[in-house]
Amino acid sequence: MTGTDPVLVGIATHRAAYDAFQVAPDGEASILAEEAYREAGDVLVTTACTTSAGAMKLLEHLRWWRKRSVKAALWL
Repeated sequence: MTGTDPVLVGIATHRAAYDAFQVAPDGEASILAEEAYREAGDVLVTTACTTSAGAMKLLEHLRWWRKRSVKAALWL
């Protein structure tokens, strides 16, 4: 198979949505950013990896995300 592994697009979208959610101002912008972030996560975990490199990138991304999520939970 040639072309970009679709999971790489999912990772990039999820990361961008995470970053946008982190800096969104309170109110409607924050709500919309959270919805986009959750949708990107849903897409990410349902996207099949088509290469071993994509699978490794997904694992790295999920480890990165988990560390950020744990730190964020500790601040609550």
